[in-house]
Amino acid sequence: MHSLLLYTLLACCCLADDIKITTLSEQGTGLDFKMLAHKYAWEIVGVVLLLVYGMYFIVGRKKNIRIVNNWLNQYRSLLEKNFTAVGISGNYGLFMRESFDQYRLFCSGRKNCRGMLFDLKLKKRQDLFSLLLDFITPVDDIMTVDIPMEPETLKPFIFALCRKRDYKSVHSANYDLKDMGHQIALQYTPELSKVSGSWVVISDNNEVPSSLLTPQLINILKEPNSLLRLVHISDHMTPPIDNRVHLADNEIRIKVKLPVYDRMESISEIMNFIMSICDVAAQVKISAKAQATISKARSVLSEKQQREEHKKRQERMQAMKEQKMKEEREKMERMSPEKKAKMEEKLEKEEKKKAMKKRMRVVKA
Repeated sequence: MHSLLLYTLLACCCLADDIKITTLSEQGTGLDFKMLAHKYAWEIVGVVLLLVYGMYFIVGRKKNIRIVNNWLNQYRSLLEKNFTAVGISGNYGLFMRESFDQYRLFCSGRKNCRGMLFDLKLKKRQDLFSLLLDFITPVDDIMTVDIPMEPETLKPFIFALCRKRDYKSVHSANYDLKDMGHQIALQYTPELSKVSGSWVVISDNNEVPSSLLTPQLINILKEPNSLLRLVHISDHMTPPIDNRVHLADNEIRIKVKLPVYDRMESISEIMNFIMSICDVAAQVKISAKAQATISKARSVLSEKQQREEHKKRQERMQAMKEQKMKEEREKMERMSPEKKAKMEEKLEKEEKKKAMKKRMRVVKA
């Protein structure tokens, strides 16, 4: 993209330098535009592309800003009702712009949570090439809400609700779900029988999901073409893979597809659910039987993490050893024959000492 812009600018400079005002038509009354158009066809195409790109940049940026402003205007009163502070660093009620297609808003000052981070990741409407690519692989405007919780508020369990079509990607992308979670059978989540079979629940136990599938959430799932994409609650939350900050291990993460800019009221029920989910999660009760299942899963995960850490430590030590040997070989190559012979003799003695110590340890064992 940048190379195209650079090429276009250079082409414009060449066009400005090469055009001669003295090049007249056969009648001598003006420029020969046909000749110029033929001679500078690629330069003209570059200028046109630059103008089109600039137009889409301005229009696309304004569209994204309009989406953000409409969302904020629609739900600002709801945020102010639930939090004592909306926005950061004097930008009260305003988003922080990470890029022309990503905006964030942090709210704090509420019971049962340390705050809420709203991340609006929009289409790259300001980028003409991304818009063209969107025709091949469409992307949605997605709002991700991260809600960090205190360890004493959120009990140790994992829970995820997603569309059946997203199950594989959600399960594999989050190590807590992959290592400890499993798909919960419908007999343990009778609430889902009231909605279509397009939703899946993942958890590390069969008891907790039923208490989280509240009537409010079920009503959202009943909506045709519901815009809810993910509800993920965990005490081992997987860090984000994008540029979002990992706020806490104990966290609630919700993903929602944003509607078109003039229909923001269509997600009002989801927004009310987001405001209440931390209270629902804080009130979850776990029986002794479920707690034993959860503890066992975490013990298995802890052992796996320790093995992986030990393996990584061994790999680092081996890499350091190989680097040291490489440096010593390079140092020996620069030595004179006499010094090289002494160094080889010294290294040989050290190797013999190491071998001797190793044999002694084997004998003692």
